[in-house]
Amino acid sequence: MSDIKTLVDDIYKLFDDNNKEPTKSDLNMFAKNVCESIKTYLTEDNKNKPRKLRMSSLGKPARQLWYEFYRPDLREHLPPYVKIKFLYGHILEELLLLLARTSGHTVTDEQKQLTLDGIYGHQDANIDGWVVDVKSASNYGFKKFKSNSLNKENDSFGYLSQIKAYGEAQGNDKLSFLAIDKQSGALALCIPDEKEYPDIRKTIADLKKYLSDKKNKPPRCYEDVEDGSSGNRKLCVECSYCAFKVDCWQDVNNGSGLRKFIYSSGPRWLTVVKKEPNVMEDLA
Repeated sequence: MSDIKTLVDDIYKLFDDNNKEPTKSDLNMFAKNVCESIKTYLTEDNKNKPRKLRMSSLGKPARQLWYEFYRPDLREHLPPYVKIKFLYGHILEELLLLLARTSGHTVTDEQKQLTLDGIYGHQDANIDGWVVDVKSASNYGFKKFKSNSLNKENDSFGYLSQIKAYGEAQGNDKLSFLAIDKQSGALALCIPDEKEYPDIRKTIADLKKYLSDKKNKPPRCYEDVEDGSSGNRKLCVECSYCAFKVDCWQDVNNGSGLRKFIYSSGPRWLTVVKKEPNVMEDLA
């Protein structure tokens, strides 16, 4: 039986040995899944869809989920290039599963529906008996997978909660991530220490409680952070990626809300401005 710990090396060998090719059925499955992803991104409108708590969202903070459930109209509009980036990530993830199969590893239960405490979800796959969540990551985000250092403190997107739910739902505590660096093409297998996973049943119970109150938002997910030594303060990484940040932080800067400044490294959302940055402010 194949060993998941050789998965990355075995995929790499495909491109050196040149003596293996995907089966016709595997290629057809890959093509079908990619086509479905493209159709979904080009046609699906999530604005008016009824919201349900899903396994894929268990890692999100309660306040962010509250907005998704009850105030989706306040969602920040995603520019087309961001949607293309997400679609590109999905295509890469399908490619990794194809390569895993072609390299001789056992891939089963792709998109299998699971349920845990009334919450439904679809896992990516099981590989060699392990629950595997496939991730495409930026060069920065990939470092956590490469160094096998994904933990409670740096899990900005709630990956640990998501995969823990998949494992718990099928009684499998062998959990791992197969990741690809979208920039370099490098691969990594990450197997976090079991102590890093949350008590997922408690997480589900807490989220259900918060989301049962339609009138009151849960507490703010994160605090703002210092912006160097300027005296200014800015959103943390997690908040800066949130689609509801403008409404969520409308009380800052003496009630005028967030101020967005365009740095060479990307936009920075300031909650307190003691010293005006020497860069352009986005007033749109």
